[in-house]
Amino acid sequence: MDATYRGQARAWTRSLLACGVVGPALFVAAFLVDGASRSSYSQLRDYVSELSFGTGGWIQTANFIICGWLVLAFAAGLSRVSGNDVGSASAPALISMLGLGLIGAGTFGTDPIGSPATLHGDLHFLATIAIAGALSATCLILVPAIDNVSSSTWRRISVLTGFVVPALFLLSNVAPPFLLPGLVERAALILGAGWVATLASRVLRRM
Repeated sequence: MDATYRGQARAWTRSLLACGVVGPALFVAAFLVDGASRSSYSQLRDYVSELSFGTGGWIQTANFIICGWLVLAFAAGLSRVSGNDVGSASAPALISMLGLGLIGAGTFGTDPIGSPATLHGDLHFLATIAIAGALSATCLILVPAIDNVSSSTWRRISVLTGFVVPALFLLSNVAPPFLLPGLVERAALILGAGWVATLASRVLRRM
């Protein structure tokens, strides 16, 4: 009975951790395909959040929210395999903040460029700050705690990601159209999503 229960618990934990691979991959695939399918939309100049405008806007809205819930599931799985020290205990909390930021970005739509600021637009912006901040903190502070057998290469990649992703987010928000802010933002999202998926796969392999 105990062995059966442990096996079921292990399978459930693996399923939760796998959400950390599936969620980011689906998120990137969805906004790339959706953006490519719209003739009046430029993936080089327009932001991912602007896909929520128009008749097909529900796709990106759902993309934010579904990815957010999958990242929250990953955080739950991470809490089942993390240790009791401060760093390990904080890792699921920061990953949860990332998931909640994604859900917030989908729940509160962005404002159209050039339009007056609204409350839901401001909340969307705060959600994107939470996403970038949580990801950066996880990369820079918690990798040693949650991945204590990580290679030096993985640690360097994590530190680089922790600095580059928020820098790209900031650049995309201040860059004029000729500097292709949409492309810069996509680079940040793809790099961040790839790091989360890689982290999840590494934790899964260690089980």
